Amino acid sequence: MPNDLGAGLNPVNVVEPAVDGYVLPQVECEVSSDSVVSGDAPTLSANAVSPDGAEIVAYRFTTMAGRIDGAGATATLDTMGLPQGQVVVTVLVTDALHRVGEANCILGVQQAPPPPTCSKINSIQFPDLKRPWRVDNTAKAILDNVASRLKSDPTARIVMVGFADREKVPPNKAGTEPHSTNLAGQRSVNAQSYLVTQQGIDRIRVEVRTGAGKQKVVDIIWVPMGVDEKGCSDLRQTTLVGGDVKPTDSSIPMPRSKNKTGKQQ
Repeated sequence: MPNDLGAGLNPVNVVEPAVDGYVLPQVECEVSSDSVVSGDAPTLSANAVSPDGAEIVAYRFTTMAGRIDGAGATATLDTMGLPQGQVVVTVLVTDALHRVGEANCILGVQQAPPPPTCSKINSIQFPDLKRPWRVDNTAKAILDNVASRLKSDPTARIVMVGFADREKVPPNKAGTEPHSTNLAGQRSVNAQSYLVTQQGIDRIRVEVRTGAGKQKVVDIIWVPMGVDEKGCSDLRQTTLVGGDVKPTDSSIPMPRSKNKTGKQQ
């Protein structure tokens, strides 16, 4: 008779009652893990002994869910495609006197979590017409929140995608701060510079790119560890910003000075 015990009580010892004066083999079933993710292949092991010393000549694992691979006292359970729930594996052992004993291995199957994906978590705007690459105070507040999130998850990174479709780039004039003609790239680089210099984020965790189809904005794309960027729709048709685009000196507002009363001017 099978031993109908709850999950997690492996190994299970079963001593069958006497049949025609004989005691059936005593069987122990073990599973390498009593909780697996669908698609795993836990190892099943059986140990058996006949009380009167008869040789154990055969082992056979059976299951109503999944597939048994292997023969003998050790096998694996292929759980590929199994839904969440409990699986009972029965092992039958036969001794030299053709007596059969059995025991159960019981395990739980969980569904695998969905794969990580990248996503747009925010955007920053660039409304300054004279300095359209400038990261203003509103943008700084958004970037401060992004920095906090990066610090709380050191395995993640972000991609800054700048846009400047059909925008006119102010000319570099004598006596003014030089800037790149790649306005979309300049915006991404300036936002990156703020996170690196003001928030202490490692530059390698902030990638800069440009995209098309928008104006006056940088989209912030969150990229968890292990994500496949090829499947990230927000990064399709974007281009890496070259190393020739450098942060501008006036890319972020400076803290306001205080008067003698301690109030900001």
